[in-house]
Amino acid sequence: MNLIANNPESPAEGHFVAVHNGEYIGTSGLWKSEAKDDFTNDLTGVKRAYRHRGIALALKLRGIAYAKEQGGTFIKTWNDSPNDAMIAINMQLGFVRKAGWITFLKEFEQEGQGDREARPYNTTGSV
Repeated sequence: MNLIANNPESPAEGHFVAVHNGEYIGTSGLWKSEAKDDFTNDLTGVKRAYRHRGIALALKLRGIAYAKEQGGTFIKTWNDSPNDAMIAINMQLGFVRKAGWITFLKEFEQEGQGDREARPYNTTGSV
């Protein structure tokens, strides 16, 4: 948390938390470029039990409003390709798809294991 608290590119007022009955159930935050008036969506997440209730949408809308209040000209965001729900939210909000990233993983052979078969990898770390 100290990284965010002391980073001028990640103002505390640009981070939003959804709370239900005193429990933190969702978050979304923005990073601001010091060089330009653009923002990057750091992460939007909602606890599994609270998903599909519009919480992520509300958090992202609050982030968009904040960026506009700060004179922002655009917001960038990234998605894990299997996250259809967040992709749908971003499309609904008017985000435009741009060229994608491909993440590569090279695993080093461990002594005595021989060659490992290639396995799928995504940014969530799940296989």
